[in-house]
Amino acid sequence: MTQYAEDRSCLTQFAMGEMFVKGESPRDLKLAAKWYLESARQGYSKSQRRLGTMYAMGYGVPRNYIKSYAWFKISAVQRSHKALRNLRKVESRMTGEQIYYAKKLAKQYYETFVVPFAR
Repeated sequence: MTQYAEDRSCLTQFAMGEMFVKGESPRDLKLAAKWYLESARQGYSKSQRRLGTMYAMGYGVPRNYIKSYAWFKISAVQRSHKALRNLRKVESRMTGEQIYYAKKLAKQYYETFVVPFAR
């Protein structure tokens, strides 16, 4: 199934991430993060939001509010109300300097992982 997901759509990759989070196979948050990242890189907002959560909580990845903010921001720009709500929560835990770098990273992510797929 792994090879199939690597060669397929963001939806298949998202489903792999969900499978590893929800424990339908052995629960493995690191593998879930890997699959969400594959899907998020293809512009899938739901995966971007999931990555934001994983970075905010330190699930399967090191806790990183800057990356969390960036993933939530690009998901929110694509009209995810949950991502917008989570973005505000993460932002309240960040310093001004962290927010500055998070906004720069979000812009970079947006140009790389959203714009090419919006065309």
